[in-house]
Amino acid sequence: AYHLPWGWRSAPRQTSFSAGENPVKFVMDEVGAVYPKIHQQWADKTGDEALAHFCRSGLAAHRVELAPEDCPYLDADGKPAKFVVRTNEMATLDVKEGCDRYGGDAYFGADWRPVAIVRKETPEQCEWWSTLVDKVYRPGDGYKWEYAKFAFRSTVFTLVTFVDHLFGLHMQTSELVMLATREQLSTDHPIRRFLIPFTFGAITINDWA
Repeated sequence: AYHLPWGWRSAPRQTSFSAGENPVKFVMDEVGAVYPKIHQQWADKTGDEALAHFCRSGLAAHRVELAPEDCPYLDADGKPAKFVVRTNEMATLDVKEGCDRYGGDAYFGADWRPVAIVRKETPEQCEWWSTLVDKVYRPGDGYKWEYAKFAFRSTVFTLVTFVDHLFGLHMQTSELVMLATREQLSTDHPIRRFLIPFTFGAITINDWA
């Protein structure tokens, strides 16, 4: 089993989960009552329906855009994709040796069925610094489609964590609200008192972040 590196009961071991091992149960057993109550059950975490749920109602929901009307990626009925979640802006970032590039723009039809994932990748038989080109992955492409979905989900997680959460929430919203209340409002001002529960600990956590 993969053991978390933050001083849990089991000694850390950087190995993958065994076949049939339940990662969620493992973490729940490790952290005990700290683990939050589960309100949703995702029996299938990697399928096409899960990808749609991930983008429509999950981590990427706030990044959904309308696809252009002349979108070249068509659904099963020959209609242009309706929605898109874009992450190819991260394709040019450096990654550790042995890791693949971030990125992937995921397109969905009006019924939220996945249409395509378009990644920016180095052309075959070219050096890594070559100009990136679009590579299209579609449902039915077998393991290549599964790879594209994995890369996309991983990129969304990184993008939301660092850009939307760390920078947008911590360094912008939380920091500015905290500074404004401390510098512009008296300690007994009703708005400052109202905002205390929402800014409590902001200085400490932003310093850690």
